[in-house]
Amino acid sequence: MRRFVKSYISGLFSLALLLTLSAAVNADNLPRKEQLTDIDLQWMQVKKREVSDLASRHFGRFFNTDKAHNLRLIQDLLDSKIIARTDTELLQGMGFIIGDLLAKEEGLRWIVYVDSRGRSRALEVPNKPDVVFPVTSIARRYEVGAPVNVQQVYQKLQSAAQYIRSRFYVREMQ
Repeated sequence: MRRFVKSYISGLFSLALLLTLSAAVNADNLPRKEQLTDIDLQWMQVKKREVSDLASRHFGRFFNTDKAHNLRLIQDLLDSKIIARTDTELLQGMGFIIGDLLAKEEGLRWIVYVDSRGRSRALEVPNKPDVVFPVTSIARRYEVGAPVNVQQVYQKLQSAAQYIRSRFYVREMQ
């Protein structure tokens, strides 16, 4: 019995040490920002093109440089219910289109944000540690059947970017 208890305690100690070391390694490099890879850029283009093709087929309209037109076209696609709630990639393509509009208007740039949950494409506010996540902004709502007001989604993202820009950050000395 003593041998079992000793072995059990030794195993618990080893597990605790492993978890502590694992957390320390991850804490040193997460979260972090990375540049988009060529594959990221190509994938984003493909998803935006798929949304554009769908709009062209169903409404005879194309995305252009006019923000109001593009937001209305995304809203029309959603309202028509021609997109399945399970088509996450197409819904994320809409997020890329909204993100491009926001990046242009607010001077943001696309990056990859890496944290304990994985890689996400996000918009970076220059010289700030926080980011905005437009890619899933429509998908999260649409997939659960919640109403999506594209104009409100855009305004919330824009407000978030402006708030991040206005914040004063103090960096810790290392």
